[in-house]
Amino acid sequence: MKDLVIGLGSNLGDRRENLNEAIRRMASFFGEPVRVSTFIETEPWGFESGNRFMNGAALFSVELVELVEGVELVEGVELVELVELVEGVELLKKLQGIEREMGRVRKVETEGYSDRIIDLDILFYGDMVYSSPELTIPHPHLHEREFVLKPLVEICPGRVHPVLKLTISDLIGLPAVG
Repeated sequence: MKDLVIGLGSNLGDRRENLNEAIRRMASFFGEPVRVSTFIETEPWGFESGNRFMNGAALFSVELVELVEGVELVEGVELVELVELVEGVELLKKLQGIEREMGRVRKVETEGYSDRIIDLDILFYGDMVYSSPELTIPHPHLHEREFVLKPLVEICPGRVHPVLKLTISDLIGLPAVG
């Protein structure tokens, strides 16, 4: 079992209900969350909008190894790394599917951030460190964003960031961008 920590955000419609609905949908894939933070109201980050965000985080304990059946080994890549890679990509697909089902329309990356009914980000998946154009784990900006750190410190204060080697409690004490 691995800890899966998801950041949630919404600034359109009934924001609190959007976050709760996303958690219900994630629970249908990953099981009931181990912990869910309280939701906090925040200003938009990275763009201007008259719509404030509601943000939170959810911690799940998941086992996804069955997703990698039939995957061929790649020369030079350990089986554990390959399993984690496939699991990370499968997690991303599941979360993006939930976002689409809930009405999120993703803009082209060059258009920047925009209002959204739901935003689901993989913050941590076990101690995985992975980066590709589609997915980076742990989330590359989580340590810079107070709206991510505040919910995280509530549900996993002692969790150590696998790259920065600091706990969430330590990170929240550092200057944040917003």
